[in-house]
Formats: sequence, structure tokens, C-alpha cells
Amino acid sequence: MSLMQNRSWGRSIRQRIQWLLIPLLAVALVVASATLFMSARIKVSSLLQEQTDILAIATSTLSGDQIEQHAEEIIRESVEAYEGKFVIRIRDAEGVITFDSKPDLPPFSQEEIGEGMVIGDGGIWLVRRYDLSSGGELVIGRPREESDKIVWQVVLSALVPLLLVFGASVAAILYAVRIGLMPLSDLSNELGHRTADQLDTVTTAGRGEELVPIIRSLNGLFGRIKEAMRREREFIDDAAHEIRTPLAAIKAQIQVIDRATLNADAQKRFDNIVLGVDRAASMADGLLDQAKADQSQTPKSPVKVASVLRKSIAELLPVAENKGINVELAQADGSVFHCAPEDLRIIISNILTNAIKYCPTGAQIQISLTSGKIAIEDSGRGIPENMRAKIFERFARLESNTAQGAGLGLSVVRSLADANNLKVAAVDVVALDGARFEIWQPESSLA
Repeated sequence: MSLMQNRSWGRSIRQRIQWLLIPLLAVALVVASATLFMSARIKVSSLLQEQTDILAIATSTLSGDQIEQHAEEIIRESVEAYEGKFVIRIRDAEGVITFDSKPDLPPFSQEEIGEGMVIGDGGIWLVRRYDLSSGGELVIGRPREESDKIVWQVVLSALVPLLLVFGASVAAILYAVRIGLMPLSDLSNELGHRTADQLDTVTTAGRGEELVPIIRSLNGLFGRIKEAMRREREFIDDAAHEIRTPLAAIKAQIQVIDRATLNADAQKRFDNIVLGVDRAASMADGLLDQAKADQSQTPKSPVKVASVLRKSIAELLPVAENKGINVELAQADGSVFHCAPEDLRIIISNILTNAIKYCPTGAQIQISLTSGKIAIEDSGRGIPENMRAKIFERFARLESNTAQGAGLGLSVVRSLADANNLKVAAVDVVALDGARFEIWQPESSLA
């Protein structure tokens, strides 16, 4: 198993980084040392060979002889170095120069020999004197710039391995940190892909010791959030039930009143009371539906969408006909969703109910099911593009709508869609001039 696949080795992030970084740095050091050794060896060998060649040239010259031409071609660079980079002078006991390899260079004085000095245009020379048993002396000089050049060559030859070590070390550190922090990246990715209602505990297995306290704190936070959401849903559920009971009693008492016995002003007030009670009852029903949708845990199974679609249309068709609205199922293929059948029915029914409620008399509603996508389109007033996402929020209503409603129908649709891994959106119209809703299930969610 590769290092990238084995995410569980190492008890902590620190250990993962250490066990990766130390071997990588050791390998980089060995490679750099070997490179430095080979580079230095090649350079020193070259220098020693040059010195050997120069010694051969000087010896043959002193003996009054010279190196063969074919050999001189091989050591041409050394010959040039001898002629331009070295001064060899021999004085006898009387101080007369008996040999001078560079006669164009002014002679060194006795006081100057052994020290670097400037001699005219000759530059700075490093000179060394040797006393001979005959009473004479041997003087050898070398330009200091040549010594500096050799130093720079050695430094540069060492710089390449050092840069190699630096680059390899940086790469090793970055690689080790990336691999070592994979448990943190995995945790971040896992949390980033969760939806708002996914509050299950996070496992600590293979996470690294440093992350365990953080994960435990997150799990505690998730638990508290789940409990708070449970209490909120219970409160809404209880409140809705408590509201419905007195509303039903009030409406029963109102229905006993004979409206015909009231004068015009009283009839207007009577109608307002009935309208208010109906609206409050609708609000209570909507809150109950929302509470149930938020905690929907209905078992999911493969569902033939066309069957649910036809049942929903049949239930609402009388309401649409009473309003003079034509509902047409244009096309329905054999698409299948993996969801709760009742949840899908409520989603379709709520969208259809809204279309019937907010479309004017004589409008048209066209429904189709093709390639795993439900489309419900009407010829009503439409939905402004900047409101297409907001209408799925609780109590969201369009300012242009005059029909009575609690503003919870589409919020229930979104909650049930999320619970069943379905997608629902208001999109641009295709055939008619009003609003268009599409419902589909991503392929990754299909069982």
C-alpha cells in the first residue's frame, strides 16, 4: 500500500511528519554529500593534473629540452597556464638570473620576495623564494587572481550540492507536512461535504492524537445542536397542535351564526373573522407540515415517479377545474427515484398547489417527466430571478401575490427534497410564460 493510501499509520500528526521528514532529509544529505565529493574530486584531480603538467613543462625547460609536439597538444591548457600564470626564475650565487620563464615581467626585489605586491601592470603576484645549496635561489611566482579563481571554482563546485540539499530539504519538508496533515485535510473535507442537518458524530479512528480533542469537542457541539433542534421542532409541533384546537372551536362557533341575519357592516366583520381563522388554521397546518418535513425519516425505496405524479395531479385536478385552470401531463417516462413515496407526493402536491393558487383563472399548467427530471410549468405571473432561491425559505412570499398563504409550502418542499437527496429549483421557463420548477435526483444519490 502506498504512503498516500495508508492514512492510518502513525499515532499522531507529529510522528507522521517526523517519520517522513527524517528519512527524506537523510537521503537528501547523502545525495548532496556524494555529489559534493564527486565534484570536489573532479576539480582537485583537474588541478593536480595541471600542476603535474606544469611541473613537467618546467622540468623539461630547465633541462634544455622540450616536450614532444603530440604530447604538448594534450597538455595545451597546462602549457598556456605555465606561460601566463607562472614565473620561474633561478639566480646563481652572484645574483645573475640563469633562467627566467617570463622575462618580460620585471624582476622581483630581494625585499619583496615572499609577499604579495603590485609590479607595474603585472598585477598582484604571490611569490616564494627557495635557497639553493649552490648559493643561488629559486623564485616561483603566481598571480593572486589565479589563486582567487581557484577558490571561486572550489566554492562554486560546492555551491551546487548545497543548493541541491536546500531544494531537496524544502521539497521534503513540504511533502512531509502535506502527508502529515492529511488527517486534518480528511476531517476538513468530511465536514465540508456535510449538509446542515448532518450532525452525526465524527469518528476519531486514524485521525491523529492532536485532532482527537477537537473531534470530541465537535461531537459535543453536534450533540447540543441536535438537542436544540429537537426541542425547537417539538415546540413548533406542540404549538401548532395547541393553536389548531382553539381555532377549530372558534370556527365551529362562527359557523353557527347565520350570516344573513347580520347587517352589511357586521357581515364584513364576520367575513374578516372567518378569513383570519382560516389563515391562522392554514398557518398551523403549515407549521405542522414544516416540523414533520424537518424530521422526516421515512424509509426510502425505488419509486416510479410517473405513478406518484399521476396521483398528485388527480388529487388536485378538481381544485384546478373549479378555477378554470387546465392541468396537462405532457409526457411521463419510466424514471425512478430512490426516496420516500409520500415525501415525493407532498413535494409535487405543494408545487402544484402553489401553481393553482397563484395562477389566474384560465391559466395553464404543464407537467412533464423526462430523463429523470420532473418539470412543472405554468402561465402565471412568474417568479423574479432574484427571488428564485429566496422563495424556498420559511414565510417567504412574493409581493405581487394577493392570494392568502402561510409562505411555508416551498420551505416544506426544500426540507423534504434535502431529506430524500432530491434537488428542486425554480428555473427559466421553456414553453409557457410563468414559473417553472424542476425536480431531479443526482445520479450519485440513486441506489
